[in-house]
Amino acid sequence: MTAPPQLPTQPTEALTRAVSTFLAAWTTRDPAQRLNQLSATCTGDVLYRDPAVRTEGIDALADHISTFTAQFAGHRIVLTSDVDTHHDVARFGWTAYHPTGQPALTGTNTVELTDTGLLHRVIAFFGPLPPRTYTFNASNASRAGPGNQQ
Repeated sequence: MTAPPQLPTQPTEALTRAVSTFLAAWTTRDPAQRLNQLSATCTGDVLYRDPAVRTEGIDALADHISTFTAQFAGHRIVLTSDVDTHHDVARFGWTAYHPTGQPALTGTNTVELTDTGLLHRVIAFFGPLPPRTYTFNASNASRAGPGNQQ
């Protein structure tokens, strides 16, 4: 088996700044500043999806974020992982902190990027990945893979 060819990825530092700015937009109270943050990091037709909502375009996303900040006043969302990339896709973890400093919600976002590093599609998952156990034994060792859970 040969290693896959090295494919170009987004510059980590620039992408991390863009992701941090995107997350900061979620707790920015000023609508004009929020729109500037989103415009600096997202395409005009950005698609955002999470378990509760689907939006298309910066204005729709900014409106959704306004609703979020009204419901979760004082919360702060921060990047809690490095930004992992391959091809035109990145993923990162985040945590929303209550004003008391306690974690209120965690999640993972997956984003599709443009050639210039703008976020074009953002898919958010809330909470940690659900655990799954797998037990290897002599009867399934040669058939290891999805669907062979004991």
